Amino acid sequence: MIASINDFKNVFFIGIAGTGMSAIAQYLSGIGKNVSGSDRYFTPGTFNDTKEKLIAEGIQCFLQNGEGITSSTDLIVVSTAIEDTVYEVQKAKELNIP
Repeated sequence: MIASINDFKNVFFIGIAGTGMSAIAQYLSGIGKNVSGSDRYFTPGTFNDTKEKLIAEGIQCFLQNGEGITSSTDLIVVSTAIEDTVYEVQKAKELNIP
């Protein structure tokens, strides 16, 4: 169980490009957490300003296909804009990642 911010190191955001989600991701990265995330708007060959800003902050960005969620992921943060049927949400549940 995660009771405090000190209980996790590796956090993955599903829907990281949203205004609130990207801000929280940048904050956590700034205090030393390993942050990564995905968004349906991260498409190959298409410029995404938010993605570029996240990458500049050291946050790894993925396509929304599940490859960013690994056995070392301690915590998943899911945007309210993301449906429960999204593959990454299902994968996190299968891996029992809070």
